[in-house]
Amino acid sequence: MGILLRVDDKLCHGQVTYLWIKKMKIDRLMIADDRLVADNFSQVILKLSKPAGVEQEILTVRAAIKRLAEEHRDENLLVLVGSIENAWQIAAACPGIRRVSIGAVRQHRGSRACSPHIYLDDEELEWCKNMIQSGIQLECRYGYDDPLIDLSPFLG
Repeated sequence: MGILLRVDDKLCHGQVTYLWIKKMKIDRLMIADDRLVADNFSQVILKLSKPAGVEQEILTVRAAIKRLAEEHRDENLLVLVGSIENAWQIAAACPGIRRVSIGAVRQHRGSRACSPHIYLDDEELEWCKNMIQSGIQLECRYGYDDPLIDLSPFLG
């Protein structure tokens, strides 16, 4: 599989931990979130929630980009980010990322429902367009076995 970049504003929760990581046979989990790096309590909770045998690291977005540019391990890597903006920053800087999965982005100011779990505003939709135009496969689905959601009606 290589690298999957997933957007989930809850980051690592049961859906990710028990379905995505296990079904995709993930070896390593990289969480790229600037705020989380400074939140020791949340880091402890996230480290306790990961499955045994899966490496996990929590990095800033900039550090994640640097790490992804330097490393070329033969592994299945899941990179989790909490926003479309962070996904675009990482995908644009790391040519090894060819697939982005949008799982959950909660309702926020200016957003509209693209699915029951995905609410995007105009700027986020523009970043999605940029990813598609860059040749990145964009998939939208909350659960691993859920059907794919077509974003094209929202991309204008």
